[in-house]
Amino acid sequence: MLSLYGASETSVLLWNITVTIVTLMYGMAGYATLSWLHSREWISTEVGTRLNHLFIASWVLFWTLYDATAGKSWMLNISLPLLNFVFSAYILSVITQDPETSSSFFFFGKVEKNFFEDLLMLSFILIGLGITFYGCYMAILLTAILGWGWVFGEQITSFFSKKPMTFRLHGEDRNVLEIFGFFIGSWIGTFVYLTPLALADVLKPFSPTFDLVTLLMTVATLTVVATIAYSITSRGWRKIIITIFIILTTLVIDGLLGTSFIVLSIEG
Repeated sequence: MLSLYGASETSVLLWNITVTIVTLMYGMAGYATLSWLHSREWISTEVGTRLNHLFIASWVLFWTLYDATAGKSWMLNISLPLLNFVFSAYILSVITQDPETSSSFFFFGKVEKNFFEDLLMLSFILIGLGITFYGCYMAILLTAILGWGWVFGEQITSFFSKKPMTFRLHGEDRNVLEIFGFFIGSWIGTFVYLTPLALADVLKPFSPTFDLVTLLMTVATLTVVATIAYSITSRGWRKIIITIFIILTTLVIDGLLGTSFIVLSIEG
């Protein structure tokens, strides 16, 4: 992460507050941009909600700016997902009481209830990652999977909705193209996030065994595990199950290869 060498805890706190304000402005700007595009009918409601999902997940890129060398103010990194968690919880409570009022609280118009449920669950997990696994490779990979993988899966399904390739599992229809999109999106998102973080020297190797091949093997393993979890679980529990699978698999990989994908890269 960014380090203000020799800075006092107060200076670090002020810096991290500034970064938090920038992060929240990013979230608001993304929300406003999607609303503007939707108002001109350049994107549909479905596309807008999915892109909003990506905006929230991309919060992880702001880890490059936080300073964790003094105090605990780096925990302010959870501000954006926390705000979205409160927002989603409020909207869900309103929808539960009166489904017809949901459109007045969302710039994109009438939105399905499951979108807010997905956003609530994503925000909850990101809060946990920001506090418990801040600075881990695993947290970056998991965020990419839950963000990009999830969005690609749903978007590809909508593109090929006229030719569904489905199978039934646990009483629910599973779309093969959706699962394929989730897998591809997870790969794309992983490198979209890892590349700038690596260039900013945020993610550091923790053992001599760490190299590009190890990273690619780990990414491949985690995306396969996440895709399996995505395929066999119902929608409401998918994000939680994927998170558990990824954490456990990463612990196994670290134990077998001697890597540190789940070790914090911060001090203090």
